[in-house]
Amino acid sequence: MRVKYLIIILLFSALACKPKRHKVQEQLVSSEQENMIKLNKIQVQKETEIIDAFVRRRNWKMQMDSTGLWYQVYDKKLDTQKPEEGDWVSIAYKIWLLDGTLCYEVGSEKPKKIHLGYGNIESGADRGIRMMREGEKARFILPPHLAHGLLGDDDKIPARSIILYDIELIKISDKK
Repeated sequence: MRVKYLIIILLFSALACKPKRHKVQEQLVSSEQENMIKLNKIQVQKETEIIDAFVRRRNWKMQMDSTGLWYQVYDKKLDTQKPEEGDWVSIAYKIWLLDGTLCYEVGSEKPKKIHLGYGNIESGADRGIRMMREGEKARFILPPHLAHGLLGDDDKIPARSIILYDIELIKISDKK
């Protein structure tokens, strides 16, 4: 009889301890996540300050959207259409680092075709192109989370780089 009581007590003790361990692990994970969120917010704030100072030095009239994309359409066309997800667009562009290093250039004589919404361009550039009208020229500044992130592009854009696009939306079509 004592053995049964001992087994029951041990069983209840074991079951009672498991949720507490799980709670401690959840608290640790939650604490780590909170720390990462805080660090990311600090990093985004620093990047925003760097971009803001860059824009002010050049006296550009740029706006920042809710994602952190900075944009300015400087050659407007009011009578043309805007692209939508799924459209094919032909673009000419130059991409620079903020230190003035030219990374990539595609001219209007051989524009690049992009399928909007299908991940074949940086998410920030995809978003910016959708704000433009056919024939317009704009500049975008993409913080790392909208460009090439923590790793860069393994070629000309280093890790955690802020990039500047000078872009022209040459043509919109529904076919490649």
